[in-house]
Amino acid sequence: MRQAAAAYVPRPRIPLNDYGVLGDPPEPGAWTPTLPVSVVVSTLRGHARSLPLTLAGLAAQSYPDHLLEVIVVDAGDGPPVVLPDRVPGRTRVIRPEPGTSTTPDAGAAVADGHVVHLLDADLVLLPEHIEAHMRWHHLADHLVVLSRPRHAPGMDGTRMDGRLDRRLDTTSDLRAAGPKAFNAMVGVPASVPAALLRASGGWQPSGEYTELGYRLALAGAVFVAERHARSVHTGTPAEPDRSYLAEHVPTLRRLRKQRRTHLVPYVEAVVPVGDAAAEDVRATVDGLLASDLHDIVVIVAGPPTTGVRAIREAYAGRSRVVFAEDAPGMASRSVPFRFHCPPGWVPSPQTLRSIVAFADRKALGVLSLALDEREGVVSARLERTAAMNRARLLARPGEDLDDLVHETFGTLWEAGETWGIAPASAPRPETSRPGQRRVAARRSRNPLRRGLVGLLTRT
Repeated sequence: MRQAAAAYVPRPRIPLNDYGVLGDPPEPGAWTPTLPVSVVVSTLRGHARSLPLTLAGLAAQSYPDHLLEVIVVDAGDGPPVVLPDRVPGRTRVIRPEPGTSTTPDAGAAVADGHVVHLLDADLVLLPEHIEAHMRWHHLADHLVVLSRPRHAPGMDGTRMDGRLDRRLDTTSDLRAAGPKAFNAMVGVPASVPAALLRASGGWQPSGEYTELGYRLALAGAVFVAERHARSVHTGTPAEPDRSYLAEHVPTLRRLRKQRRTHLVPYVEAVVPVGDAAAEDVRATVDGLLASDLHDIVVIVAGPPTTGVRAIREAYAGRSRVVFAEDAPGMASRSVPFRFHCPPGWVPSPQTLRSIVAFADRKALGVLSLALDEREGVVSARLERTAAMNRARLLARPGEDLDDLVHETFGTLWEAGETWGIAPASAPRPETSRPGQRRVAARRSRNPLRRGLVGLLTRT
């Protein structure tokens, strides 16, 4: 993907998905756009008849022609795409080489726009469609703008229309959807800042829009429902591949009913070796592997010393244990949660499931668990990947990421023992449940509060 044209766009601190803090966008026709947009039109067999209508609709857009380019991706599954007479001024056809990707990524890779607007060649846009999307992108540079096409009479899409409309109605057009807002990305039209699309890993050959929306959310995106961007879908909507989503989108828990390892884990647990004894590291790793939350990966982080080599040998046959010389700075691109646990501390089988469910219910960005404060604070920590990456997007030089996470998602300190985390040398306590009384819960990272956690847990 080409580097988008340089342009200044503000980065406001949007809490969760409540883009209402941006205020109302300008009315179409009452403002002056400055950002270039690349419209990527995907073609498939059977789109030859509808493509001229799609391009004619783009030629009639109210968005300035000099800021608009159109890239038609020839899927190569039929006769070569031939452009009709009526097209926008800057329109070209991309024909990927045989054996290379024919997904929208092929068009996005050569796009010049600050924003990539994704379309299919069976969509007809009304004149203010692109402008309605782009007015949001001028307000913040990490928005994914979604709009719902209406299906042409006689096309089998009315049931999907109703289901999505109800979702928007119950979430105030996604403003109250929180971390689950990406679920509304079930197809096109959708517009994404080019840099954010790159950060998410781009389009995948599967063609599942929900999976792309999930990765955009993990990259820090905020999702906007734009009802004024009208379009008509002349084709038949595709049903999502539930088996693909089950493997690649861990937060769709209803699709993961089997207790087994999946391609993308739900939690990435990190155990730093440091100068800890090998038996302490193994106790922590064993505790994590015994979790009743099965779709996790444990990363043992430490240089290849004698002790680490022994640990490697102990877990050589365990596919859920991987090794790294240093603790990775950020979670894997598609993993929604990362749990940091110091060696020598052992979570109960219910700990991970309980703290993730609690953090998800509260939409927390970070949940810190105080373990010991006798010689400095020892803590475990659950991080939401989307929150950490949102903070990285927003951070100015010198700003603390946790402060930004607290501002946009929320952070919380709790006592680790109430969630079933105990020293490896201690007898295993009775398992704590989220409904039991927890102490020292406070949305603050103040050191004094952390000190109170230790006092409360020792009384």
